[in-house]
Amino acid sequence: MGAALIAAVLMTGCGSGSDGEGGKDAAKAGDKSTAKPSASGSRKPGEDGTGKPEQGDAEKPSQGGGEADLDGIWNQQKGYDIVRVTIFGDRGISDSDKGVCSGPAQRSGTTVKFDLKCPSPGNPRTKGTATLVDGGKTLSVSWEGGLTETFTKDPVKVEMPKIDVPKIDVP
Repeated sequence: MGAALIAAVLMTGCGSGSDGEGGKDAAKAGDKSTAKPSASGSRKPGEDGTGKPEQGDAEKPSQGGGEADLDGIWNQQKGYDIVRVTIFGDRGISDSDKGVCSGPAQRSGTTVKFDLKCPSPGNPRTKGTATLVDGGKTLSVSWEGGLTETFTKDPVKVEMPKIDVPKIDVP
């Protein structure tokens, strides 16, 4: 399952830009997040999607640090099963015993909306909303259908590969 995840990450990240510098787009998006004001201050208690009043600053998504903090591999272990959510730029992947799904990840501050496609039907991890919580230490994902999961970030940083294609002069 891990090899499939790495392959999916590499395949989804390679076509991110026509200028050959797709990684710079993600970095630029992260720079913009620090200038955005927090929307959590204008919410009323219970409007955070949980139906519960906010529990202080630790629960506010704005404490996460920015869009760039969303990038990476997020893990959750349930017994012997490992569930992963991977976010790189505008792409997302869910990886579980139900299969690997990939597709667009639409960002808005410290929130990402997934619209993933899966090769097999019945995977509950296709459409959902992910939000940084607990000061950016955890990622909470509410999947369409009612499943809500919490993930911790994998400490391993994965750099997108840079491919140097030599210029070939054709006579």
